Formats: sequence, structure tokens, C-alpha cells
Amino acid sequence: DTARLRSLAAQGRVRDVAFAFRRATADAPPEYSFSGKLEEVGFSPVGAAPGLHGITGQFVATDRSGRFDLAARNFGFNLPRLFREPLLTDEVSGTITWAREADRWRIASDAVAVRDADGKGTARFTFDLPDDGSSPVLDLEGAGTDIDATATPRYLPAGRMSARSLAWLDRAFPAGRVATASIVYRGPTRLFPFRGDEGTFIARGNFDGITLDYDPRWLPLVDARGDVEFHNEGLTARAASGQVHGLRVSQGQVDIADFRSLELDIRAQGNGDLGAALDYLQRSTVGPALGDRFMALEGKGAATFEARLWLPVKQMEDRRIDVTARLVNAEVGQRGQPQKVTALSGPLQVLDRAVVSPGLQGRFLGGPVSIAMT
Repeated sequence: DTARLRSLAAQGRVRDVAFAFRRATADAPPEYSFSGKLEEVGFSPVGAAPGLHGITGQFVATDRSGRFDLAARNFGFNLPRLFREPLLTDEVSGTITWAREADRWRIASDAVAVRDADGKGTARFTFDLPDDGSSPVLDLEGAGTDIDATATPRYLPAGRMSARSLAWLDRAFPAGRVATASIVYRGPTRLFPFRGDEGTFIARGNFDGITLDYDPRWLPLVDARGDVEFHNEGLTARAASGQVHGLRVSQGQVDIADFRSLELDIRAQGNGDLGAALDYLQRSTVGPALGDRFMALEGKGAATFEARLWLPVKQMEDRRIDVTARLVNAEVGQRGQPQKVTALSGPLQVLDRAVVSPGLQGRFLGGPVSIAMT
């Protein structure tokens, strides 16, 4: 209607238009064809329909099918009900076709290329719009290179995600790049993220120099190298290297089974200085729970560790912590006290609200000492 047309706020130029119309008989459906060129064409989103701007290219179409050769700069896609801000790209090109099938319209492209400051990529897709009003079905495969991880919040489908999940992903990747990435999406768009296996969504990437800020109450993983996979409603990230507060991480993994519940299962192995490890725990939610004496500990010396952290972001008081360290010729004492336990070696386990050890061996006040904690 007229009000809807006004709401589109259409802009741009249409040139070299040709149009033909015929009806074989008075009762026959109309047949038509048209062609032309678009230059910087755009319109605003209205209802469930997206807004676009910067559309440039040539088109030819009939009542049954069509083709559009897109070659646009400063192209924009705006769908406020799904994305929090317009998706902008410096360049986009490709050929898009559409055709009438028995019970649906099909829109498709064998190759669409996108390039902007956030990275570059290519994709092929088919998008089916059924006549019966059921969910559109998207089949998409794409690949990208040199992607800026800090741009993640711009591309999140906010309209289909909880506020807590969005807040976590907004903060999770403040630095780093994804060297290569791939994406596969097959399924009805209204049922994403396919908790009932109604479809498949897999996005994989190889990252380098990534910072993972998994919770503001814990110091982040920095300068990480590894790979990440988003699979339907969950995520798995594996780090082959990285650092946490100066501690070297030689192997690590973060699993989120479902972004709705947002429970982080973190496993890591590494090594570093005991003093950095103590400071890391004291700065986390664990330190205060272990009491004043633990908070006053300081130390130095070599240590290896294996950590398992289960962090339910929505109910952090239910966390589960299990950090097993092996000390080698370390030194430990109370901050401000001159007496230290030296040459300390053996296993040490830090749990949610306890520190335990079957036996640490060291020296104190010039003599040997054995320490067991239960």
C-alpha cells in the first residue's frame, strides 16, 4: 500500500529500463519481462523485510525467473529485528538468480564475494521461500580469510539470542584475527540454532593472537593460537598455545554446550612461575573463598599445572574448580613475613574452597619439612 511504499524511503537511480508485457488470452496469466541498471539504490527495512543500500548492478527478469549481476561498493544490509546495527561492507560482487518452482521461489548464487576492513570472504547459497508461509530454508557454504575477531558483535543474530549470551560474546574476543574460516548453514531459518537437530550450523576458524575474556572475574587468555568451532547452539575452542597472567598455556579447550545456559567448561595444561599462579587465583573468585591465609600467600619457582574450571556464568556461585599443580624447588611464604618454605616440591590441588596435597617436601628454618593438607 501507499504507506508501506513511503516507509521504504527508496533512493538511487534506475537506468536503461526495458519492459514488455503480454497476455496470451484474456484469462491467461500475464507474462512480462524487464531489464535495467541500478545505481546506488537503497531502501529502509519495513516489518520483516530487510533494508539495503548501495545496490549497483544490472538485472534482467521475467514473471518466472531473473538474474542480477551485483557489483557494489559501500553496500549495506539492515535488519533491526535480527541485527543490532546495519551490516556494512566495502565491496560485494556476484550473480544472484531467482526462479519460480512448483511450490516456492528459489533465490541462489554460485559465488558472492565480500571484502571490507573486517576481512574478506566468498559464499554460495540457495534460499527457498515456500508458498505455504512456512519457514524459509537456507543452504549456504562460505569461506573467509583475515577476519578481525573484534568485529564479532556486529554479526551476531541478536534477535535470536539471550541478553546474557550477547553480553558474553560482546566481551569475549577483544583482540586477535582469524586467519581462515568456513561456514555451513543448512536448515529452516526460523528454527536456528537447531537445538532439536532440525538443521546444521557449523562455523570454523583458525585464530592467532586472540584474547579470550571468558569472565570478568577471571584474568583472560591472551595471545592464543588455535581453532574454534560453533556448532548449532554451542561452541568449542581449542588453544595450542597462549598465556594467562604470564603462565604459559600449552594446551587448552573451552566448551559451551548451549549459549542459552552459558556454562563454560574450561580445561588447560601449562607451566610457569608459582608466584604468577598464586596471583591469578587470588584475583579470581576462588581466592577470597579460600580465606585470608591463602590470599596472603606469595611464592616463586617452577610449576606445571592442569586445570578444569566449570563456570556457569548465570550462577557463578555454583562453579567447580580443580587445579592440580606440581611444584619443583619452589619458595612459598606469607606476604610480609621473612620466613619462607624453600626447595618445595610435590603435588598441590586447589579446589573450590580448599587446598589439598598428599605431601609436599621442602625446607623451613634450615631443616627438612613435610606438608600434607586434607
